[in-house]
Amino acid sequence: MPQEIWIRADSSQEIGAGHVGRCLALAQGLRQRGSQVRFICRDLPGALLPLIRESGFGVETIPAANAEEDARQVCALLEKAKAAGVIVDHYGLDARWEQATGSLVPWVFVIDDTLDRPHAADLLLNQNYLKAPERLPHYSKGAALWGPRYALLRPDFKKQRATARVAFNPERPRIGVFFGGADAPNVTGLALAALEGVAGAEVSVLVGASNPHKEFLAAQCRKLGFAWHSFTPDFAEYLASCDLAVGAGGSTVWERACLGIPSLVVSIAENQETYCRDMAEDGFHRYLGRHTEVSAGSLQGAIQEALTDWPQTIAMGTRSATLVDGDGVRRVCEALSALPIY
Repeated sequence: MPQEIWIRADSSQEIGAGHVGRCLALAQGLRQRGSQVRFICRDLPGALLPLIRESGFGVETIPAANAEEDARQVCALLEKAKAAGVIVDHYGLDARWEQATGSLVPWVFVIDDTLDRPHAADLLLNQNYLKAPERLPHYSKGAALWGPRYALLRPDFKKQRATARVAFNPERPRIGVFFGGADAPNVTGLALAALEGVAGAEVSVLVGASNPHKEFLAAQCRKLGFAWHSFTPDFAEYLASCDLAVGAGGSTVWERACLGIPSLVVSIAENQETYCRDMAEDGFHRYLGRHTEVSAGSLQGAIQEALTDWPQTIAMGTRSATLVDGDGVRRVCEALSALPIY
């Protein structure tokens, strides 16, 4: 009999698409192993509810609420569901939520990359690059999975990784710009201003479905002669065609690394700063700082340096590919299969 697994995650113009995006990758892996997966989400502005449904998963919506009310609403759904387990990927929920929902299911699996609150999970995942994970508290009663080898990527990234890459083109490099599904601070606009002064490159700009600035950015791209793309399901193919990526921290870090794309990274959230900086110190990408600290001029300078020292730029991308092999979903599914079920 197929197991039923519920996923609690949100997306919006403010939250972004990362939580739901990686949970969709995991949900697809679980479905391939015979599980029935359903999502529980708040219906927020810019939420990716249509994408979840288009991917073949049911969605239950709950009203915006505090953590206590959130737990009550989710428990009401679980009492009718007979679920084998609950997966939660949400910065606003902690051990109290997990204890409440965990009383109704055999296991609770938490995806968290902040390390700023306690958890009561049977299994915890932090897929970030951590220099010394043995010194960090697990914040969990159960086992923990650490590091980018568990990064939750869709199978098309592993497929693209296996494809022989065409040689980089230093004469007319293709620069890809993508700052996540929402990009509320509009760092994409900053990148366009920087790239306006970079000669000899082909610029391709991708804007997420929840981006509130997309109409303005589309007009800017037309004005500057840059290629423009709205949200595409072929994101792995888009990234694989780039010689250099300019983008945010977050889930896209692991997608770029899996494909070995040299990257210039600007963090757009506080929780991205530590691992983005650590990865830069170890030569996996170049980190330019928090978006409030980066100017169009400094970003333009970093792009020109990357294009000038092309062998070093390519080496940086090659090194990043050693971090992520695209098999994280399989590893996580195997860890979940070892948890007790009905």
